[in-house]
Amino acid sequence: MGHEAVRLEGTLTCPWCLAVAGRLAGQDAVAEYRYDTEPTAWEQGEHAMAVEVILDFSDTATDRQLHAQLKSKFGFPDYYGANWDAFWDCISVDVEMPDRITILGTEQFKGRFERSYDIMRRLLRKYVAYCRPHKVVVDWR
Repeated sequence: MGHEAVRLEGTLTCPWCLAVAGRLAGQDAVAEYRYDTEPTAWEQGEHAMAVEVILDFSDTATDRQLHAQLKSKFGFPDYYGANWDAFWDCISVDVEMPDRITILGTEQFKGRFERSYDIMRRLLRKYVAYCRPHKVVVDWR
């Protein structure tokens, strides 16, 4: 059985996302990738992600503030939905993530947003396990 190329819009670097894209297109495997968009600024090296992103949740009081900081620090697109599904979509497909993420105010974050804290930890672990071509360090302080 031959494999057809899967047409993808944009750039997917996550092997898990590429496999899902192939399955959604009805393919058993993805043999070739063609991109239908112009190279992004990041791909051209104009706006490379910082080597480290520092998040400080010490004074974060609302979910709105939490997601506003995530959007700002990671450079999420304007259409970011400010929820954990949108966070996953952005970190796994839409933006280039840094080599190091330092999270300050971990105890305050966990105390105020226990569910969000658990979800964010799980999603960052999933990202590190499945989507990163090299090691990324997540430092919870």
